[in-house]
Amino acid sequence: MFKISQGQSFSNLGYKSHKNHLNLSDIEKKGFPRIRVIISYSRSTFSHNERVCFVVMMQKNPTPIKFDLGKKIKELRLERKLSMRSLAQLSGISLNALRRIERNLTSPSVSTLYKIADALNVPMLFFFQDSHQRNEVVFCKKDQSVKIPFVRGVWEGLGCQKFSGGIEPFLLTLEAGGGSGLFKMIHSSDEFVYCLEGQIEYEVEQERYLLEEGDCLMFTAHRRHRWRNAGKGRCRALVVLFDLPEGLRERGVEFLEDSIEK
Repeated sequence: MFKISQGQSFSNLGYKSHKNHLNLSDIEKKGFPRIRVIISYSRSTFSHNERVCFVVMMQKNPTPIKFDLGKKIKELRLERKLSMRSLAQLSGISLNALRRIERNLTSPSVSTLYKIADALNVPMLFFFQDSHQRNEVVFCKKDQSVKIPFVRGVWEGLGCQKFSGGIEPFLLTLEAGGGSGLFKMIHSSDEFVYCLEGQIEYEVEQERYLLEEGDCLMFTAHRRHRWRNAGKGRCRALVVLFDLPEGLRERGVEFLEDSIEK
């Protein structure tokens, strides 16, 4: 993963981005391995704005990867019999932003993608798998997990994209300065966090909780929240999202809709 600002040089590649586009041929001429960037977006962190590129391969002569996020979102939306306006309201993002995402004119941030997945009632990693078959029993080897890199961190799905139940386990790794961003998020699940290494701070509504190795936190995630690495080194945490019981999920969706209207 490379982090760049518009016009900023890649220190390790020695070239400048031009109008936020990556000139891959220039990189290859310099003798570097071929790089395929599947997602690129701008977002704010706790410190500054930067552009993020998700790099999924660093090898010569790679096998092409078919990745059509917009198509997957649109297909699932139509399968749920939702209009674009309805999905925008449920997810809390603007209609124009959703339209651009479905047309692959822009790429969503991790937090935006999670809002869309939550509104469609699927795991976020659902959009990154080749097969949409869900199983009641899932065994996931350590090298089979799906990793989604973002600003100074990685979400690692622990088989949840294949599981038919209402649980989503993730391994969250944050480098120093990493976090979910300036804006708090809400979704209709319960959330459990167990700190494995370092220090991670969760801010839920107006309360802040500092988790160190062995500490845990549970809360209903329709409460506005965000998280960040509170230490000087790397931190790792097990994050488990649970679907709300029937009835409570509806209350959570109503809460989201009320928040959007306000």
